[in-house]
Amino acid sequence: MLKAANPATLGPGDHVFLVDGSSFVFRAYFQSINQDAKYNYRSDGLPTGALRLFTTKLYQFLREGAVGIVPTHFALVLDKTEQTFRKDIYADYKANRRDPPEDLVPQFPLMREAIRAFGLEPIEKAGYEADDIIATYVDEAKAAGAEVLIISSDKDLMQLVTDKVLFYDFESTISASRRRRWSTCRRWSATRLTTCRACRASA
Repeated sequence: MLKAANPATLGPGDHVFLVDGSSFVFRAYFQSINQDAKYNYRSDGLPTGALRLFTTKLYQFLREGAVGIVPTHFALVLDKTEQTFRKDIYADYKANRRDPPEDLVPQFPLMREAIRAFGLEPIEKAGYEADDIIATYVDEAKAAGAEVLIISSDKDLMQLVTDKVLFYDFESTISASRRRRWSTCRRWSATRLTTCRACRASA
């Protein structure tokens, strides 16, 4: 039976899927706008294209796994909209980032509902980004002897790759990578992630 990625339940032989839900949502949105518009709106005009692709892929991950791996534990991690600790340190952090597309915004609460309908509770913590939380879960899973598959398009997360930690971008030629950490960081110029130690208290 698939379990939540609670570090207390992890052990050798377990396979933990950590999904970067925030990058996943945007990937689904930009895929949806390239498809027939009739599939992207509900009968009342509410946009649902990203939601449709998001839930389809999430169902696939839960049922079939990815890159030949079937998860025993699964967590979907989201960014919180509140200011993060990085903004407190550096006021211009992501200052040039654009607001989400207007037709994606109303789909955010629907996606949270969909995640819960799959029996999952989206993991998010005020003051931290999804990659901080993912890095913390990776630490916990490795300490328990479990293997991890990170599903994301955020290349910064590739610096977490080890023999026991895979990175998978399902729309990229990189796909699953078992690259050593040093070569991964060199290729992508990844900066050091700060692990969210405080997240352990709420895990």
